[in-house]
Amino acid sequence: MSENPKLFKKHSGCSKSGPEGIGDPIPQWQFVKDRIKIILWPLAAALFIVAGWTGWTAYTSHSNVEALAMYEKAMKQRPDQMTPALENLVREYPDTKAGRLAWLEIGNIHYREGKLDQAIKAYESSLEGLPEDHALRPIILLSLGYCFKIKRDYSAALRYFGMAAMPDGDLRGLAYLSLGRTYRMMGDSAKAIDAYKKVLSMDGFKNPYRPLAEWEKAHLTGLKVSPDG
Repeated sequence: MSENPKLFKKHSGCSKSGPEGIGDPIPQWQFVKDRIKIILWPLAAALFIVAGWTGWTAYTSHSNVEALAMYEKAMKQRPDQMTPALENLVREYPDTKAGRLAWLEIGNIHYREGKLDQAIKAYESSLEGLPEDHALRPIILLSLGYCFKIKRDYSAALRYFGMAAMPDGDLRGLAYLSLGRTYRMMGDSAKAIDAYKKVLSMDGFKNPYRPLAEWEKAHLTGLKVSPDG
């Protein structure tokens, strides 16, 4: 009698370990799932970040629009109502562009009223988080310098005027002119003249302060020059 036939014949190509075999389907599927996880987790994280950034951008954009509307409305108020309206704006939207403008305007109001300490506080608040190259920065620094100059805190005034003398800034001439005037008030003619010379050395297109600097320098040196150039 011939040998009994095998019930389960091993076919070529179905070996677990053979180079042509598909192997055990369960470990193979587990491997695929692991690879999918490796790919999907970073993708999901990226989508989460993008969604969060999109939501934050939409929120900040909406906040800026609302804050600007409040600023424009506040600036149309009567003088006695303007400050409270601006203060309400900076409480609700402190980190917006309109919020910084509001702080600056609050400082200007206090400055005109002679409330220098309150003006300084408002100007300092408008500086918080402001980039170094922001267009408002030299304006705020000059305003702080004027406050301290009136208070006769000349060292602080010089510090802020010096910070306002930014390279290639449109207000650099005014900053050096203010430095010269402060040194002159301190009785330091030599440093005042040096500051005026810096104004005179600047390009004329961005230097409408040249005639004043020339006149004030001449006043210290005894020369006769018209302040009108």
